Amino acid sequence: MLSPSLVLRLPASPASAAVARRAVEAREFASSGLLENVKLVVTELVTNAARHSPRPDTGPVGTITVHVRGSADHVLIEVFDAGPCFEATTTGSIPDLSESGMGLFLVARLAHRWGTEPRPGACRAWAELRSG
Repeated sequence: MLSPSLVLRLPASPASAAVARRAVEAREFASSGLLENVKLVVTELVTNAARHSPRPDTGPVGTITVHVRGSADHVLIEVFDAGPCFEATTTGSIPDLSESGMGLFLVARLAHRWGTEPRPGACRAWAELRSG
């Protein structure tokens, strides 16, 4: 059974990925083997959300919301942002690093399942990780 373990509301800025990673590390709600992958997937999903969140000309930076629920052997990560949704791919090839990084490629490799879902005014990117 997954229980709410962590909810974060962060500014849509590159620094938020490190904040989310440290928060996951501090909670230690997953087994040690799974925790490293959870930290990496949270970091990559938050980085992607910060990169693609709308940047208003004036006013505050947008917000990223992170939900992490889990047990020792199963973790669900959800990241919500106001940016455009994208199609989650499970491509088997390493991406061209001249255009983008390895972040979502790593998410696809580490997650048991993952995807995106457009929501009214938001995009939900999610990943489910399991041990074993």
